[in-house]
Amino acid sequence: MSRKRARTYSALTKTMVAHLGQLIRLYRKQKSYTMDELAERASISRKTLYNIEHGDMGTEIGLVFEVAVLVGVPLFGSEANAKTEKAFISALLSELPDRTHSQRREVHDDF
Repeated sequence: MSRKRARTYSALTKTMVAHLGQLIRLYRKQKSYTMDELAERASISRKTLYNIEHGDMGTEIGLVFEVAVLVGVPLFGSEANAKTEKAFISALLSELPDRTHSQRREVHDDF
């Protein structure tokens, strides 16, 4: 029987996830959405929304981003900026190799 190993996260990652959760909660309250209303709009449970707002590290990133978008949290600036940045990043990636391999080490088998 294999045991599931606990994942560890850096302190900065935990801080940033908690910060995003707080922003989502702030924007939800500013828009006067109840937790039930926002959860329904996002097609998630109230418990999942609670977890998002409290920085739960196990919540799917897509759900977190969807809830953030629904309440208006600016994730990467404006939508236009995000599209421009995506195109820029795509151009940079197209100039790099598709795969990255670790350098092969020469084997010295002379005994």
